[in-house]
Amino acid sequence: MPDSKSKTRLLYAIEVGYHVKRNGDVVSSLGRILKPWITRNGYFAIEVNCPSREVTGFVPIHRIVAYQKFGTKIFECGMYVRHLNNNRLDNSFDNIGIGTQSQNCLDRLPLDRHLHARHAAFGLRKLSLDKVDELRRDRLSGMTYKMLMKKYHIVKSTVSYIVNGKTYKD
Repeated sequence: MPDSKSKTRLLYAIEVGYHVKRNGDVVSSLGRILKPWITRNGYFAIEVNCPSREVTGFVPIHRIVAYQKFGTKIFECGMYVRHLNNNRLDNSFDNIGIGTQSQNCLDRLPLDRHLHARHAAFGLRKLSLDKVDELRRDRLSGMTYKMLMKKYHIVKSTVSYIVNGKTYKD
């Protein structure tokens, strides 16, 4: 969900006449086709300079399309703008939808979903890879699950998953 300044910028852009054609081309308030730039997140965006300095900044093109298609529904809590074909640069009307975060994640290719989930899981892991190697060596040297649980401050199921290679595979 966008912050209030992002929402204000989007609504200002719509109000002054910015819009997106069905094929994804962005049209300025003067009727010119604009060449958007790519944000560091990989989305096309345009710069919106409004008289009030507080709302000057970029507006992602996909959000303009979503607003044109779905109106204020895109601002509802838990609503995400989706690129249905997983191409962030394709802002054609047929490729933009709205839905939950879960639906948005499912728009990703299976390999991309897997890599994203793995990356997120690394932030939740309690043990470093060095500690995992140490735990496996300890198990091979004869330490019991109970001893491993105590030494590494983890539950039995976590010890089992690590020892049997179900987690920390790399």
